[in-house]
Amino acid sequence: MNKILFTISQDKIENQTGEKATSMSVINVNGYGRVLCVGLAGVIMNNTQATGDARTREALLAEDYASIRTMPDAIEILKRLQERSYGYPEIHIISRVADPLIGAMCKRWVDQQSELNGIIPKKHRHYCHHREDKTGICLNLGAEVMIDDRIDILRHMVGRVERLILFRPWDENENILYWDLVRSGKVTMVNSWEEVPALLF
Repeated sequence: MNKILFTISQDKIENQTGEKATSMSVINVNGYGRVLCVGLAGVIMNNTQATGDARTREALLAEDYASIRTMPDAIEILKRLQERSYGYPEIHIISRVADPLIGAMCKRWVDQQSELNGIIPKKHRHYCHHREDKTGICLNLGAEVMIDDRIDILRHMVGRVERLILFRPWDENENILYWDLVRSGKVTMVNSWEEVPALLF
């Protein structure tokens, strides 16, 4: 059965197939079961410069994307979460790619990860221009879980997405500003992929 997704952002959102939508247009995505969404850089991509203090356009463009590995245990855990015992057969990448050059390099990196492609097909990869667009995509997909490295992104999903997981947060200013969300249990922080399955079983 196809899901009909309604985009709620006024800005264009596109998935890897090149489909674009503006406010209240629709995208058809084949889907089933429970939905888990994950960020890309700093969550699946183990790109240290992109998640460090020097997160500037120059630093991101200087990355040797061909040499970037996946985060330790990311592939193994994502495969496990698709198993019947966990029940998340549908996994989506949601990534903000405001800069077209950086976005092209990130998309190329994903395309070259053969194991990742077996878990997350092109139709389950979504790229947007603004952080807040991630919330709309999650809601459109009916996501039960979102994993991201930015608490400033997850805070918009509180009360709207059932389980919010903050993965190895690197922005100290954001962490200080919104840390009450972690203390209150509305957002759960982890430092590795190994910690994720226990939160979702």
